[in-house]
Amino acid sequence: MSQLKKKISPYYRLVKRTIFCMISFLRIFIPARKNYWAFPVHFVKNSFCDNVEAVFEQVKSDPSIRKIIFTKGVKPVLEDAVNVTLVNLYSFKAIWLLSQCKVIFIHHSLSLDFILKFKTYRYFLFKRAVVVNVWHGIPIKYIRAMLPHAKQLDEHKHFKLIVASSKIDRVVMATAFHPVPIENVFITGLPRNDYLLKAINELPSSMQIQLDAIASIKNSKKLLVYAPTYREIKKGGQYYSFSLQEIEQLKTLLQQNNAVLGLRPHHEGDSRKQFKSIIDNEIFFDLGTEVIPEMNMLIRGSDLIITDYSSLFVDGLYMNKSMVCFAYDLEYYKNVERGLFYDFEFVFPGPVCQSFDALIKALQLYFSGSREGTEKIDSLKKLFFDHTDSKNAERVTNQVKNILNG
Repeated sequence: MSQLKKKISPYYRLVKRTIFCMISFLRIFIPARKNYWAFPVHFVKNSFCDNVEAVFEQVKSDPSIRKIIFTKGVKPVLEDAVNVTLVNLYSFKAIWLLSQCKVIFIHHSLSLDFILKFKTYRYFLFKRAVVVNVWHGIPIKYIRAMLPHAKQLDEHKHFKLIVASSKIDRVVMATAFHPVPIENVFITGLPRNDYLLKAINELPSSMQIQLDAIASIKNSKKLLVYAPTYREIKKGGQYYSFSLQEIEQLKTLLQQNNAVLGLRPHHEGDSRKQFKSIIDNEIFFDLGTEVIPEMNMLIRGSDLIITDYSSLFVDGLYMNKSMVCFAYDLEYYKNVERGLFYDFEFVFPGPVCQSFDALIKALQLYFSGSREGTEKIDSLKKLFFDHTDSKNAERVTNQVKNILNG
């Protein structure tokens, strides 16, 4: 079978490249349809989620918009949606439909979200479409153009709309997506943050189920969530490996304070393997994407968030959550692996711990009632958010319609 795949694969790529080129030229004569809006699933998790899904929720009941969801085999569960088409991203039908979409939403990039690696096709697609980048977080660490190994930056100058959350974030996004014109970066807020403030009965039923699952795990106890960001293991980054003694120390502290710890590994990386050996479903719980798909539901249900350089802490600010930073590799991450847009200790709304002992002390202070760093929350919210409501997705869709109307 593997030998057969090797023989077919080059032929398939040649055929697909030929069809890409044909459609690219057809696109010159066949105008894009304003009411065709493209929504991809997440390029790693293969699930319909995050800012893209939140925008879809905003327009799902609009019969005038044909909402085309490009899947990778797993069909999302949709509620009360009209005029929706599900299409497998790897089919030729997907190529044809995408060519007709006037509005295209992306999580990350066209090459990752829509498997479009041919510059010629991307060029024709961009020329006719309103491509909207609803990036999956407010950048704290370097992304896109700021990375030394950045690729496919030719896309950036064609983005018609990039979402930002504040005036300072607008500058950061324009820098990260150089050479996009800053006029194409709009302060709409992140659509997914709507889910942090909406009433529970206004959330999709799948999210209400997740909140119920979190409440069941808590069972009247405090829930602490540990969610480290992605590390580039191949380039020397590493996740923290808790020793048996440290695990026992954590367990004792949690038991003494009627608390449990939910482990939320990044959706890719070795942290998933490390956490599996710790989980006992009594004190340490698996709260990965397979258990609780939406991080925002964990933010809502948590009492304390333990993270690091993830933009998760900015989302936590939206709800005034208590937070602790476990930055055991701060200097390495800042100076070698990735780089940070901000003075991290200035923008983090809580203690920044560079050792396990410091983390334990910060947790002891939290359980004693101390809320170190919370006095910075109001000023940090002004730094990161121009809007703190549940209308971010509405602002994005309104802005898209403004662009469509010229």
